[in-house]
Amino acid sequence: MTRVVDSYELSPLQAGLLFQALHETDPATYVEQVVVTLNEEVDVARLLGAWQDLVQRHAILRTRFRWAGLAQPVQEVIDHARMPVEGRIEGERARGFDLGEAPLMRLALAGNTMVWTLHHLLLDGHGRARLLQELFDLYDGTKLAQPRPYRDYIEWLRTLDK
Repeated sequence: MTRVVDSYELSPLQAGLLFQALHETDPATYVEQVVVTLNEEVDVARLLGAWQDLVQRHAILRTRFRWAGLAQPVQEVIDHARMPVEGRIEGERARGFDLGEAPLMRLALAGNTMVWTLHHLLLDGHGRARLLQELFDLYDGTKLAQPRPYRDYIEWLRTLDK
């Protein structure tokens, strides 16, 4: 059973993206893809394990969004989310996401190509690059320091003079 372990407001950027996404008719809008060509043979089970470790390390990767009947939208972090893995790449972006269900990302593996499809509500370009570095560090067995929670960023935003 899925359990909510944290809930907090959206960043201003997330609030704007959520508003736009809810009014968009094309489900692929705000869906991003990162395509990685794997240049060496990969242990698929180890790679998927590294992805799952990444999902558990970062609350934002286990986040869903709630807005119906609320004065302000919130993001809810669930205790555990499985990274969906597809065997096909075609059409992944066009499928879109249900913003109320975590995770808002999935993985497709085909040959030596890995496609990470995610909703822009989760990450920006810098964040995606950092997470990919962490993914390959985890794959290599590197012990990583505990990351700062995304909640800390939201709390910091509250302190700014608007």
